[in-house]
Amino acid sequence: MEKNNYVGVTFHNIVHFGVPSLVTDHNFFSFLGFPLKEGDIETAFSGTNNAIITESAARKYFPDEDPIGQIVTEVQSESLLR
Repeated sequence: MEKNNYVGVTFHNIVHFGVPSLVTDHNFFSFLGFPLKEGDIETAFSGTNNAIITESAARKYFPDEDPIGQIVTEVQSESLLR
């Protein structure tokens, strides 16, 4: 039996599975030279539960809102494949 974990994220009480994500720290952005369109890299990593999203994700999940300060929740679900 193979066990798979499916990870999704919730925006506005809707769960979206298959959202690509990467766990990193502030060095990732300074090393690769990725600028932030909005916000401050120093405060973006000031908390353990902070997240940075791409501009395309901001347009997709928060089309008529400022994405800064929005709540994004990780959702995990286990399934068993036989």
